[in-house]
Amino acid sequence: MEMRGNMGFKLSKAVVGLDLSSISDKLVQWLSYLRIIDTNNLVLVHIIPIDRVEHAAGYPVDKLIRKYEEEASKKLLKYAHYLREKGFTVNIASIEVADPAAGIVEKAKQHNADYIIVGERGGSLRRVLLGHVSEAVVELSDRPVLIVKGLVIWGEESKPLMVSATNPFSGPLIVGIDFDETLESVVGYAQLIAMKTDVKAVLVHVIEEDKEDKEAISNKMENIVMSFERKGLQAEYILYDRGSPGKIIVHEAERFKAGMIIVGYAKPGSLFRGSTSDTVIRKSKQHVLVVK
Repeated sequence: MEMRGNMGFKLSKAVVGLDLSSISDKLVQWLSYLRIIDTNNLVLVHIIPIDRVEHAAGYPVDKLIRKYEEEASKKLLKYAHYLREKGFTVNIASIEVADPAAGIVEKAKQHNADYIIVGERGGSLRRVLLGHVSEAVVELSDRPVLIVKGLVIWGEESKPLMVSATNPFSGPLIVGIDFDETLESVVGYAQLIAMKTDVKAVLVHVIEEDKEDKEAISNKMENIVMSFERKGLQAEYILYDRGSPGKIIVHEAERFKAGMIIVGYAKPGSLFRGSTSDTVIRKSKQHVLVVK
């Protein structure tokens, strides 16, 4: 399988969605890892949740919005100063009141970002509620989304314990392979990252029962591995005859002590659409790059 030389795949400019919490503080510190894949241009985005304004009974809305904007501007300027010292080019997007996920996606379009970065919170019901933004961004976005894991863990009584997220390139790259319209992008971004970081790519595919021939799929996987090797990159593949693709990808990421997972998010009817990509996003301890 011959890819398009990675010319169409780049991760140099990113929109970073920030809620300005202590988790955002950790995310900003973590971003320096991305310099190795030539991410050097960041656009910091904070969207004031519209329900935060709507539910402020008895307080002038315009005055409340100005208050939130002033608070956000101060913190975003601190983030920008820190990141510029780390060597990034940094811009701050205009602060708006909107649905956070939709607002982040729209800013990525406006700034022509190569991809979007969002942090995920951990922990039970609170995680389900607060993690909705990252999952909604994935669903709405027309470009790759990197979900950064491990910024926080939840202790007793659902109290957050701040931790430092791991290096995304400290171990192999797990690549979920589906033979659909996302294949070229998934492989292209995997090769780009492998080329910049020298990590090994582990390609994982679950055969769809009664729909795919194992020998034919094996040949296709071998061809993809060869496309990595022709670029001087390390790769291998793993085939499963059956099972839940999402759970298997998460399992392999744990087994290989991977630093990152790459999966595609395709149209309805695809193996990695919906429940599978959702499973990877929700259950993986590794950072997840979702491409379309």
